[in-house]
Amino acid sequence: MFDEPTIQALINQVSGAKRYRHIDGAIVEQVCREEAQKRNKPKEAAKAAKRRLHQMTGAYCDQHTTISFAPDEMIALCAAHASTKERLPFAGEMFADIRERVGGMEQVADLACGVNPLLYVIECLRAGLPLPRFYAAYDIRHDVLEQVRACFDHLGIEGVVDVCDLLTHCPDVAADVTLLFKIVPLLERQQKGRFEQVIAQARSPFVAITFPTRSLGGRNVGMAAQYRRFFAAYLQRSGHRLVLEKEYPNELLFLIEKEGP
Repeated sequence: MFDEPTIQALINQVSGAKRYRHIDGAIVEQVCREEAQKRNKPKEAAKAAKRRLHQMTGAYCDQHTTISFAPDEMIALCAAHASTKERLPFAGEMFADIRERVGGMEQVADLACGVNPLLYVIECLRAGLPLPRFYAAYDIRHDVLEQVRACFDHLGIEGVVDVCDLLTHCPDVAADVTLLFKIVPLLERQQKGRFEQVIAQARSPFVAITFPTRSLGGRNVGMAAQYRRFFAAYLQRSGHRLVLEKEYPNELLFLIEKEGP
């Protein structure tokens, strides 16, 4: 167990690293304190904390720059985020599939959003559809949220753009649909079963959950079959209704309608 000055030095070291400086400070502190409890040396704790933070977000984020909000430049920003870049070729189809079954997406809650809100806005503009009446976007990176907030302000989109760590908190916001895109495997790695609590607490009748079907390197390693089995077991436990299951080029979508209130 480290003394408080050592823990503070650990927090300062990790939060000061270029790769993690945009992650919310409270989340960095929590991860550092948890790892300090498990390790014998500060160096080991720092390495473990950085590894966890990288798993939570670093593997999916490239450098973000401030841009204007012309559609082409918004697409460039989406392409700078690895997870959203993979979704670009079929995003319009995916959002249309969700919209058709939900009956519209006037109010959206996007958890661990990355820059997906920008991608949804782009697809609305491309399709000539009205922008959402309310969009709640949550992530743990301040740089990402600043870009989303600037876009919403520019286009006059009402909503909430805020920091949220899904490992400890689920936003209390009403929506037509809650989006949980590619975050379930990360939640399971950090805290087994946590995603079930997040879905249970989501204040929307529908929840759209996606899983990657390719590694970050683009390899097919049987992830789709694995996640189908995983989610089928969850559906059996939960009693929720599966509205749509669809596989896109590198992403597997499950749209569910929740049982009960």
